[in-house]
Amino acid sequence: DNVANRLMLEVHYYTPWVFCGMAEDTDWGKIAYFWGKDYHQEGSTRNYQVSGYATDEEEMDALFQKMHTKFVSKGIPVILGEFGANRRSSLTGTDLTNHLASRAYYLKTLVAKAKKYEIVPFYWDNGYIGDNTMALFKRIDCSVYDQQALDALIEGAN
Repeated sequence: DNVANRLMLEVHYYTPWVFCGMAEDTDWGKIAYFWGKDYHQEGSTRNYQVSGYATDEEEMDALFQKMHTKFVSKGIPVILGEFGANRRSSLTGTDLTNHLASRAYYLKTLVAKAKKYEIVPFYWDNGYIGDNTMALFKRIDCSVYDQQALDALIEGAN
């Protein structure tokens, strides 16, 4: 942009993809159901396996710090134009309960870190009601579909 003081950056944040967006296992990775150091399930092959950082949270913190250092600290605003994590409703029992708790923690943590690093987050509500959705609201009747996720986003902002 050649107009002074008129630049901003928009980022889509779905890190880690295996937790946030992956819909089926592939040859390069498996879906992760659990994110966050206190939310990993002992013995599960579905924990997010962070690489290069001590914890999942440290990875997120480092990536947000990079955006802040490179742009925000230089007066260039950053927005997360999309972020979210799939709700894996096809899980059952404790896997579902623990996944939903982990997902809520991820959303709360992401919003809190965005606020800490002066980055403005915009949650991606894909409008789909079902497995692997990011919907917060039922668009057909304007009601809340995922109260747990909505509460987590609000808690992270506070």
